Amino acid sequence: NTNAFDMIMGASYRLYDPNSYGSIFSDTILNPGDTLSDGSLNLDAEFADISVYEFGAFSQISKRFCDDKLKLTVSARVDKSKNYDFQYSPRLSAVYTVKDHNFRFSAQQAFRSPTLQNQYLLLDIGPIILSGNLNGASNMYTYASVVDFMDKYNTSYEVDESLLETLSIDPIKPEQLRSFEFGYRGILDEGFYVDMGVYYNIYSNFIGNIRGYKLLGDVVAGEETGVDALLTHTSEQPNYELYQYPVNAKEEVISYGGSVGLVYYFNKNYSAKANFTYSEIDTSALTDPIIPGYNTPRHKLNFGVMAKDIFDGWGMSLDYKWSQGFLWESPFGDGDVPQFAVLDAQVRYRYKEWNSMFKIGASNLLNNKHIEAFGGPTVGRLFYISWTYDFIN
Repeated sequence: NTNAFDMIMGASYRLYDPNSYGSIFSDTILNPGDTLSDGSLNLDAEFADISVYEFGAFSQISKRFCDDKLKLTVSARVDKSKNYDFQYSPRLSAVYTVKDHNFRFSAQQAFRSPTLQNQYLLLDIGPIILSGNLNGASNMYTYASVVDFMDKYNTSYEVDESLLETLSIDPIKPEQLRSFEFGYRGILDEGFYVDMGVYYNIYSNFIGNIRGYKLLGDVVAGEETGVDALLTHTSEQPNYELYQYPVNAKEEVISYGGSVGLVYYFNKNYSAKANFTYSEIDTSALTDPIIPGYNTPRHKLNFGVMAKDIFDGWGMSLDYKWSQGFLWESPFGDGDVPQFAVLDAQVRYRYKEWNSMFKIGASNLLNNKHIEAFGGPTVGRLFYISWTYDFIN
């Protein structure tokens, strides 16, 4: 039937109902006097309600044209969250197939709602307080300006108010994305498979983080009382606290990249593969000191070989993985993650009489100790053994 088309519809509902009793989120006790005789919180008292609901629905229609060579897909989704207006996500994609060659293109608009932490987090980790940003914040100085101001004062005792920048942030709202992707997948020669693609993303209201010194008491940032608070601050007499808030960028943020994957099949049992990934973010348009937290290496490269049924059910694989170093940004801390490379190896045996596959292998076989996140644990070698039983066969 030339008029036939495929249609998919669906809906979802989700409810978040956290109860941290003010230990992690801002669901603090409403009456501070509701405590037990030992001074601890009465968990049966009334706490702030920070429950959040989300619901959404979508529809997708696909139809084939040009003797089934061209497939067009159009979809639309609408979502609603308790604290935000309706969000709309249209998408268009096209796939054109000629023999063993597939060309694909897609364009879409999407969004990312602030997480529960983005909205309601309230966690004092000592050097900094991590806060959600459902209502905005003010009466602050930017982190960098206070550092410059105090450095100059501590070295020359000069009070240079011109170095200070006041900071006021708006409530966080959903991030918006326009995305374009083009790709190709196919067989270039007998046994030679390739899959490649490029993408270009345009973010508005990009969600990042910003740090600022929030003044305590009646002092006012930008006035003499604010400067006095900075100069007289001590650990015994704290006049300000360092906060980190999730915020939206006022300017657009661009990310782009691509990947190429190659596989060559020598025969049905032996193959070799390689893939390369490039990923970049452009925040040059930002005028506010927003921390993107992209935490992604610019270049990644993998090589591998695999052999199946070398003899009597035995097989093996080797994979080499390399990642370029990159800057890691998080509430815990900022720092460099150096480049690293690992070699994974595996030997497997298929025992047909038991419908079983036995595997023994190692991740990071050469024990190249490295970190994959700043402040994270050092990753070393891991050996493993597995037994998989197939009930179907």
